[in-house]
Amino acid sequence: MKIFDEYVNAGGNFLDTANRYTEGTSEKFLADFISSDRDHFAVATKYSLVDRFKDPNYAGNHRKNMMRSVEASLKRLKIDTIDLLWVHG
Repeated sequence: MKIFDEYVNAGGNFLDTANRYTEGTSEKFLADFISSDRDHFAVATKYSLVDRFKDPNYAGNHRKNMMRSVEASLKRLKIDTIDLLWVHG
């Protein structure tokens, strides 16, 4: 949290994470960090990497995986919108 606070105090407000960083825990940590002032931050996350091996619906750039991944990220981030969604390649 100290590093995050230093970043914010220096004027930082763009936060980039991904559904697969530390198996989703980075999004959970970020949720706690931004909960007091969500509107101050621009939140980006990514999708397309494999979430479930041997299941084609859980990887790739197709709509089904994107929608599933976004919904899961929104829950982990505890937010209503993602400001920027990247394809993780």
